[in-house]
Amino acid sequence: FIAVQPTGTKYAWGEVVNPIYDEKQIDLCPLCKNYVSGMKWIEEKIIELRGRKNIPDFLYSYGTKTPFVISEKALTVLKENGIKGIIETKMIDKVIAKKEPVDLTFCTMELERCEMPIDYVRSKILFGKPHSELKCKLCNPFGRTKNFIFELCFDDKATADADIFHIYEMGSTIFLSERFIKICQENQLTGLFYNTITDYSTIPAFFSKETRAKMLKEIEDQKIELQ
Repeated sequence: FIAVQPTGTKYAWGEVVNPIYDEKQIDLCPLCKNYVSGMKWIEEKIIELRGRKNIPDFLYSYGTKTPFVISEKALTVLKENGIKGIIETKMIDKVIAKKEPVDLTFCTMELERCEMPIDYVRSKILFGKPHSELKCKLCNPFGRTKNFIFELCFDDKATADADIFHIYEMGSTIFLSERFIKICQENQLTGLFYNTITDYSTIPAFFSKETRAKMLKEIEDQKIELQ
């Protein structure tokens, strides 16, 4: 499974307040040494709540290294169930709403990055222009940005010994095991939005059928070019 952005307005979301990032604390590809993540959030960590009053266990937040931070309840559940893939957690120093502190505890996560090769033959990905300096067999096999994804498939032989993790080819995107999803459901953890890998898409809903068809044709043409 893959974690996706929330749909609808049922839950609150967060924004970091005056963040300071450490450009030296960033994930690098072990082969080419290119960046494969955003910078680490340091100093006093403050998140301001936005939107609805319903506070989820997975709080999607703008400005954090990963798409969401997790509640103290979620952290406890994941630890008690032996969830694999979490390297480190750091507590948020302060959560505020309308400029005032609120009694909520959330934490950031550092996750494992697994080698899970994408099957580019079965996947439907529209690439940008080539950049030779980005080409790397581990993190960017074609040296191109992934502009749009219609469908994502992993190599059938690929496995990850983790329940929540990143991969080298997709930055801060979070992938989840079936076990992770089941534990969240059984413990009624709220606010986790996800999709199956094959149903994952980054295509905006407002794109017309004609535009989508044109993009899919371009994807097939690119596959021939990249063979």
